[in-house]
Amino acid sequence: MAMTQTLAENIRRNLIDGSTGGSSQTNCYLAILTGAPTSAGDVTDVEIPFSTGYARVECGRAMSGLSYDSSEKCFYFTNSQKITFPWVDQEVTGAAYWAILPSATGKTALAYGTLESTVNLTAKQAYAFAVGKLKIILK
Repeated sequence: MAMTQTLAENIRRNLIDGSTGGSSQTNCYLAILTGAPTSAGDVTDVEIPFSTGYARVECGRAMSGLSYDSSEKCFYFTNSQKITFPWVDQEVTGAAYWAILPSATGKTALAYGTLESTVNLTAKQAYAFAVGKLKIILK
C-alpha cells in the first residue's frame, strides 16, 4: 500500500500532537529502550532507569513537520529541537530502540523503532538527541 501525504500527516499529527485537528490535546513522550517492546507495544521490561525513574521526555514540541524523502519514497519527521534525557542511575549498554508513549507513566508504546546506533552510558551520564538526529520514518 502506498502512503499518501494526507495519511502520513494524519499519523504524524495523531502521534505527536495528539489531535486530528489544529489544536493539541495531549503531548507525547519519548523513551529509550534496551530491547524491542512486545508485539502489543509493552515497554515494561526494556526501559532504561534514569535518575528520575523510567524517564520519558516530552517530545511533541520538539518534533518537526512532515517531510518526504523522494529517494526512499517515504515520509518522515525529525526533532527540530534538542531532546535531553536526565542522567542514568547505572551503566547502560546496548540501548537500541526508541518508543513514543502517550503519557509519562503508561507502558504501551504508540510507535517504536530501532536507533541508528546503540546508546551506551556510564552511571551519572545523560543522553540527548541533537537537532535532526531522531528521524521517524513512516513506511
